[in-house]
Amino acid sequence: MAARLNIQRTGDGGVEQLQLKPGNNKLRVVPGRTFNLQDPDGQPIDPSQLRVLQVDNDLIIENIPVEGSTETASVTLEGYYQVCSATDRCTVSVGGEDAAVAQGAEGQENLGTTENSQATVLADVSTKPLGALSDGTFVLYDTGFQAPEQPATEEFPIRPVLYGAGGLAVVALAAGGGGGGGDPSGAPNLGDVPLALKSATSFNNRFPTISGTAKPGTVVTLRLDTDNDQRENVTYSATADANGNWSVNLQSAKPATGNLPASGLSDSNTLEVSGALDGVQGAALPVVTLTYDNTPPASAEIAAVSGDNIITAAEKTAGVAVSGTAEANGTVELKIGGTTKLVAVDAEGKWNTTLSAAELPAADGQYPLTATAIDAAGNRGPAATSSVTLHTNSKAPVIGSIASDDIINAAEAAAGVKLQGSAEAGSKVELTFGTNKVAATADANGHWEVTAPATGIADGKYTLTAAVTSPAGGTASATRAFTVDKTAPAKATNIKLDGGDNVITAAEARDGVHFTGNAEAGSKVSVTWNGHTHTGTVGSNGSWDVQFVPSELPKPAAGATASSTYQVTVTDAAGNTSGADSHAVTVQGAPAPTIAPSPTTPTTPAPAPTTPTPAPTTPAPTTPTTPDTGTDATAPAPTTPTTPAPATPAPTT
Repeated sequence: MAARLNIQRTGDGGVEQLQLKPGNNKLRVVPGRTFNLQDPDGQPIDPSQLRVLQVDNDLIIENIPVEGSTETASVTLEGYYQVCSATDRCTVSVGGEDAAVAQGAEGQENLGTTENSQATVLADVSTKPLGALSDGTFVLYDTGFQAPEQPATEEFPIRPVLYGAGGLAVVALAAGGGGGGGDPSGAPNLGDVPLALKSATSFNNRFPTISGTAKPGTVVTLRLDTDNDQRENVTYSATADANGNWSVNLQSAKPATGNLPASGLSDSNTLEVSGALDGVQGAALPVVTLTYDNTPPASAEIAAVSGDNIITAAEKTAGVAVSGTAEANGTVELKIGGTTKLVAVDAEGKWNTTLSAAELPAADGQYPLTATAIDAAGNRGPAATSSVTLHTNSKAPVIGSIASDDIINAAEAAAGVKLQGSAEAGSKVELTFGTNKVAATADANGHWEVTAPATGIADGKYTLTAAVTSPAGGTASATRAFTVDKTAPAKATNIKLDGGDNVITAAEARDGVHFTGNAEAGSKVSVTWNGHTHTGTVGSNGSWDVQFVPSELPKPAAGATASSTYQVTVTDAAGNTSGADSHAVTVQGAPAPTIAPSPTTPTTPAPAPTTPTPAPTTPAPTTPTTPDTGTDATAPAPTTPTTPAPATPAPTT
């Protein structure tokens, strides 16, 4: 069997399990958990062969042996350094008492302690690195690691880490007060508490509380860009308390500079967190995106419990594995009888846990098992329900779930439907399935199953009947209702994007894009666009809403546009899927930058060609005439006064 990781809740002592496969196994960390590696066969896992690393905000356990495989396993605890804190250390240990067996015992200690279990602690949130690898990865536990000759100092109290290519941590040694930079080994200068952002990066309200850790007394600065113009709009300041915790409530905190918009955060915002202690500024954390998300996730899906949704006495005693799918990196709230437990969903959208005998109902009977998906922002999806039967009386016949949910869709009908259940070992079981009759025999464990054709059964509601004859000749019967629904749902209608058209402006793209429309109530609508798929559940009023965040949209250059196609499909409650409905959409880039014209130098026009000017002509002198003094002579009146030429005196004789 493979090694497993026990995930114990510090609140109620409940235990979830992750069965480890060769290669990398991933788990998203949620608050209030400790982690313990166990060999399910009771054989100890030698801690000396393990290595624990820190890469960015993740903690990785390597070299975990897997029985029957030459390849080892590793576990990545995603977001470990974002979730865990000085007051919630999320201890990681190996060996000791198996919490999966010991849970429920009075006085049970948390995993990671050595007081009652002899577990070896590998690391917790306060563990200081032994050193760093050449790529900047911090080594937290490795018995074969060569420690640096010069130990790391405490001169610089804030985790001095810069983040470089590929997201790996790059050690940036710095010292407070004017001293040198650190030792040549590459060991980071770490304080007692790392500067870290602990709060989620998705919120379902626009005035969330942003929180984290730092060494007590550290002044933490938050720089928020709410309009995605690459410039901060508002900054806040907080001081880490004596426990190393700090927080800023955007609803009530007074900004240090600028102002938060009256409506609060936009749909997409960027945040940079930095810290300073005693006037010494530390390196800022990587810039993160804060997303407002009030869209409920699609409903979770529950796999058949024990294969047939029947829990026998032996299965109940051993503990029953329950698994399914839900929105990645969220949580599933699982309920059966009087038990409620939260289960983490990994990055691939898978979840699993084990229900102990104490967590299952005491009496035999049929019980609803519900799973509610909760996304990272805290939105709750519609509850998914499966019917589970507890059957600890081996002689009474029981029919298990049909097609996992008692609804047969087109694909299941075409493949043939597996009918299964339990009865006294060796019993003959005759089944009436629609118009078909099939038979099966219960094996030594009391389990029976048979595959029956269903293509000839029309849509509608039916009852499956099992007539059972025991080896001693006793007879009994059992029934189970089921539905046949082979009709595909209609395509989604009234599909709209933000802005009401199929053109997304740069301003609309900054906050992400909502797709809305109508479809069959209770069905799921999947929208695939630009390599990403999001699924929403259709409400009782027939409406649905899915959202794509800015990073998932096409990225046209400034002044350009990007044309693409999105597809919408509808899957009804039975599992039948409509044909894909494709639509074209255009995304506009930011406006092209305006380039001011270069100043021009005034030019002097070239002189016109010179034409020689003739010399002025002097009119020939005229001989004055004596005006006629006749009585009929009338001198015209001059329009411009002129000076008469002087009269020439007549010669005197």
